Amino acid sequence: LASLKQVRLGVIDGYGYNPELDRYLEKNKKSDKVFAATGDDALPKLLKMLKAGRLDVIIENVNVMTHELQEEKLTGEMTFAGSTSYQALLYMAFSPAKERSKEYARIFDAGIAELRSSGKLQEILASYGLEEWK
Repeated sequence: LASLKQVRLGVIDGYGYNPELDRYLEKNKKSDKVFAATGDDALPKLLKMLKAGRLDVIIENVNVMTHELQEEKLTGEMTFAGSTSYQALLYMAFSPAKERSKEYARIFDAGIAELRSSGKLQEILASYGLEEWK
């Protein structure tokens, strides 16, 4: 976190990163050290700013960034600087107000299990340059 104080940092507005980083972003959101991109194209905006030298660092999930660099044809032009030991959990959400949500959750779980056991999940992820989660 201390190293971020020396750089112009790009993040996506409204994301929660980790408690310590979120506090830093809140404290510095009106400074010239933090830029929070908005909209459906927030990450491509940040990448353009990074490439143009208007930002020094972007914080993003390694899998999301790997895929976006491929999409924007920037693979090899950017360097991953590191990561934290903080493990954010990702969730698939189903509305409790919908009658079929439990069924959809069961179908989703079964589908992931089938894809994993058949090797198809790894194949799909590899096509995006991603690795299977544990």
